Amino acid sequence: MQTIEGATSVDKAIEIIPSEIVQLGVAYLQLRSLEIPDRVIVSIEKGGGRIAQDLERPAPGIQVPLTRMRMQHIDEKGVWQKIPRLIYLPDINKLIDFQSGLVREIIFGEAVVEGEDTIIESKKGITQQFNEYNHNNESNYPYPNFHTIALISKINGNASIDDFIFAFEISKKIYVAGYKCDDGEYGRDLDNIVGRLADGFQYVPPGPPFGPPYYTQSF
Repeated sequence: MQTIEGATSVDKAIEIIPSEIVQLGVAYLQLRSLEIPDRVIVSIEKGGGRIAQDLERPAPGIQVPLTRMRMQHIDEKGVWQKIPRLIYLPDINKLIDFQSGLVREIIFGEAVVEGEDTIIESKKGITQQFNEYNHNNESNYPYPNFHTIALISKINGNASIDDFIFAFEISKKIYVAGYKCDDGEYGRDLDNIVGRLADGFQYVPPGPPFGPPYYTQSF
C-alpha cells in the first residue's frame, strides 16, 4: 500500500478518498442542506463549483437558486497572500427575492476549507454589498445568515465560520486535489480525492486523519 510519506510531489499523489466514498459524502451534504430553509447557494469559485452544483439540486424535483463569487489568494503580481482578495461578488438578485422582500439564507459551497480567511472575507464582501445596495436604493434589507458546506475541512470547524458543515476532515499536512479542488491546477476534474505530503513535512503521525485512511468522516 502506498503511503503519504512517498507522495512528495503532484505526480506521486495517492488516492485519499475513493470516488464512491466521495459520493456518500456529497449525499450527506445534500441531505444536511435540506435543513436550511429559503436558501441560496453561493459557489466560491473555482474550488466550490462542483459541490455547489450538487447543493443546487439536492434531491429529485428540488432546485435551489445558485450564484457565484470568486476569492483569490494570488495577487496582481502572482504572489500568494494569506488573506484572499475579492474578484467578483454574487448576484444580489439571487440573494434577495425582491418580490417578497425575503433575504435568503446563504450557503457557501466549497470543496476544501483550508482556513477561515476565505469564508470571513466572503462574508465581508457580501455584507458590504448589502450596505451599498441599501445606501444606493434607500432600502433596509437586513444582512443574510451565513452557512458553509464543504466536502473537506482542514480546520475541524471554527467559531468564525457560521454553521460549518463538512463531510470529511483531512490533515493540513496533506495537500489534496479532486472534485474541482486543485493542487497547482492539477486534479480539478477528478471524481476522487488524491493527496500528497504538504511542502515542508516529512512525516505524518499514524491513524486518521493523519495516517491511513488519511481522513475521518462526519456521517
